Amino acid sequence: MRLFSFEIRWMELWFRSILPLEGDTYLPGAESLPIDAFIRDFFSHTPVGSAIGVRLASNLVTVLFFLRYGRRPFRQSRDVRNAWLQRLGDSRVYILRELPMLLKLTAFMAWDAQHSVHRALGVTGDLGRPAVWLHKEEQA
Repeated sequence: MRLFSFEIRWMELWFRSILPLEGDTYLPGAESLPIDAFIRDFFSHTPVGSAIGVRLASNLVTVLFFLRYGRRPFRQSRDVRNAWLQRLGDSRVYILRELPMLLKLTAFMAWDAQHSVHRALGVTGDLGRPAVWLHKEEQA
């Protein structure tokens, strides 16, 4: 499934808001992860139903944010964006409550595939190998 560039930027923004920052934990932060490469790889390999769900979740969270605050999420702080995700997660409407969870699940798949996270956790062997998408830009 092919994404528009603005959809990749929106997803990357939400993923970087969700993931820990450098120094928040003893594990590496979101700044060191090529999230845009993960997003492209994810959408080229994931089943269509999952891809549509993540795409809709990101787009809906962004559009609802804009309708609520009257500003694009890029112009707001990370704390405001995370408060928005928390507010959606506390919604009485099931579908709204699940949007942040789907984004969190996908963001942490990107984070967990990072080799430096595996090293910090002491994971070795096949599971400790870096994901292919982490090196795609270097191969080009």
